[in-house]
Amino acid sequence: MTAQKLTTPEAYYQLLATPSIQGSKGETDRERSRIQEWEALTLLLTTGETYFFRDRGQLNLIQEAILPEIIARKHQAQAISQTKPSLRIWSAGCSTGEEPYSLATIVKELIPNYLNWNLLILGTDINTESIAKAKMGSYSEWSFRMVSPTIKQQYFSYQDKSWQLDDRIRRMVKFQPGNLLTDDYPSLNSDIYNMDIIICRNVFIYFNAENVETILAKFYQALSLVDN
Repeated sequence: MTAQKLTTPEAYYQLLATPSIQGSKGETDRERSRIQEWEALTLLLTTGETYFFRDRGQLNLIQEAILPEIIARKHQAQAISQTKPSLRIWSAGCSTGEEPYSLATIVKELIPNYLNWNLLILGTDINTESIAKAKMGSYSEWSFRMVSPTIKQQYFSYQDKSWQLDDRIRRMVKFQPGNLLTDDYPSLNSDIYNMDIIICRNVFIYFNAENVETILAKFYQALSLVDN
């Protein structure tokens, strides 16, 4: 940062986040170096600390009030339209996947026939290493410090010194890398549109007030305005 004569971390962020103009081989090499440095900075700053059923109070509200109300409205809409109901949930800034997987277990309990739904539980994170780990569904004991033994035994099995998530739950969640500030959404290409629930926790600490406002506006545009 000093070598670039930048005075603030945000100026450094903007430098790395702005693509350079492609031209000579030297410019291409600098672009490759910029991308590598950007990825290294991302991994350094976003070592997300999370665990299953974190913030149980919020999850209880989702399980006992918010989701049942949404599901009831979906059933009413289905009776009129005679089409498969849909449910779309986005965990924005999902780290290594504990949050969207926790949501998946809740959905499975509330909708036993979820296979008959158009269901999307999406987890996104800027940290590509976290996304890769989330897709594996394999966790250490530390990820279960707020999980009851019953849930742990129901949805996980101990394999090769780690706890492996039941494939039924793992297949309920889709993971992909994403940048909440610079990505273009709502978007059909990224599956980020018509969301019934968007959960975003412990992410805005990385942004200034202006960027938070930008992201919240994009969240609003990505929410579903009708039941289907």
